[in-house]
Amino acid sequence: TTAGACMLLGAVVNGLSWAVAFLLSSGDGHGPLGSMYSVNAGPELLHTSVHDIIYFGLLPPIIFEAGFVMRKRSFFANFITIMVYSVGGTLISVLFTAGTLYSLSVNGFITADFSFTECLLFGSIIAATDPVATLSTLKSSGTPPLLYDLIFGESALNDAFSI
Repeated sequence: TTAGACMLLGAVVNGLSWAVAFLLSSGDGHGPLGSMYSVNAGPELLHTSVHDIIYFGLLPPIIFEAGFVMRKRSFFANFITIMVYSVGGTLISVLFTAGTLYSLSVNGFITADFSFTECLLFGSIIAATDPVATLSTLKSSGTPPLLYDLIFGESALNDAFSI
């Protein structure tokens, strides 16, 4: 399928960039592509953290695949609505979650004392949900394409907004 081909293409490009960075690395252990491709002086070829693998290895092919299969004409025709859902919905979710957690903390329903800033951070993490199950159900149930496009666009922008 198209999604599998995009994922494979992203993995190949990422592997090639790591190989090029290793082959062209200078004596200080950093290649021309930055410190995210740090090279150990020992027998290990490359030393990367889990963060680097997720953000530079797994996330780009997923985002590329989502943009590749997206119906661009419908996305840009409904861009204002999608932005209102994405930004507005995320802000409402963050504020509601933070306010609820803060009120639970202040009123003693939970034992930890959280500041409002900590509650906002937690709310921002929780607000970034990915409706994969919803999108697959909408696609298989034959709902109108506009509804699918609005939810897909909101999901894509919500992911970008949370990153």
